[in-house]
Amino acid sequence: MLPLILAEMQIRYYSQSALLKGSRQDSEQVRRQLGQAWSDGSFSRVVRRLSASYGEFDPAWHFFGPHGDCVSAKDYEAQIYSIVEADLHESLRGGAAPVKSAYEVLRHVRDLMRTVIEFRGLTLESHLDFRDNIKTRVNRLVAGPPALRSKQLLALIDADVVTVPLGPLPVISPGANRGFTLRSRRFEQPHLEQVDWLIHGHLENPTICRSSSTLLQRLWHDGRIKPLSYGDTDVGSIALNEAFHPIDSRDQPAPRLWVFGSLTEGVRYFTHYVPSPKSRLRAFLDAQRCVEEIMA
Repeated sequence: MLPLILAEMQIRYYSQSALLKGSRQDSEQVRRQLGQAWSDGSFSRVVRRLSASYGEFDPAWHFFGPHGDCVSAKDYEAQIYSIVEADLHESLRGGAAPVKSAYEVLRHVRDLMRTVIEFRGLTLESHLDFRDNIKTRVNRLVAGPPALRSKQLLALIDADVVTVPLGPLPVISPGANRGFTLRSRRFEQPHLEQVDWLIHGHLENPTICRSSSTLLQRLWHDGRIKPLSYGDTDVGSIALNEAFHPIDSRDQPAPRLWVFGSLTEGVRYFTHYVPSPKSRLRAFLDAQRCVEEIMA
């Protein structure tokens, strides 16, 4: 599925570029050319030809990030700065910007992805890969960060208040006397930092086990709900059937309980949003199904 999505992102980029540079007819012609090229195996060749007119767009770079290791911390910081700056520039151009238009493909296929992913549609290995490596990348391109936050981050970097010198997955070890030692992992020229404090800046998905809710804790300890699991492996979230009833410790659905929202992230997909009557209707449809079952 991912190669097809990335190809559609390229189609959207070049067709939108043709629209902005030429006309709707030009845009439709580019879309037809790329659609035919995908069918006959010449997609890469046609993309290279269009790149000469509309600029290069590599969806894998946008999705997975830069390839290869950086030479130094300075090189990495410059790369991060340029990525945020370019994304901010595209954001300020609005939805008509070719890059942002390409990102919209990920929004459009969200419901299709849900049909594959939700309610344990994936194997354990694929579920963990999607949770840890794919989902966050999709959310980054589709949902954030807001342009204001990007402006603030760049301003803080310019003022030397914020630095990003360590690169991906730095090695963390206790300091000699206090604090921590941080070492880069992927630079040709290694970088080291001594810090007094570490703050975990990643918000994990809600789970029953870590919940501070007295209600959820009591339901869990009473065996009326349990975490989502694959065999003996718990993967967080909450075990839920397709009618939104939680599964209890005996593997039976609780017919008078329904669970919606962020706690279900994992067994479901993309629940972190504010529903609107004009879009994101799924929350309203889910609530309607619950009410109809209660009133039946």
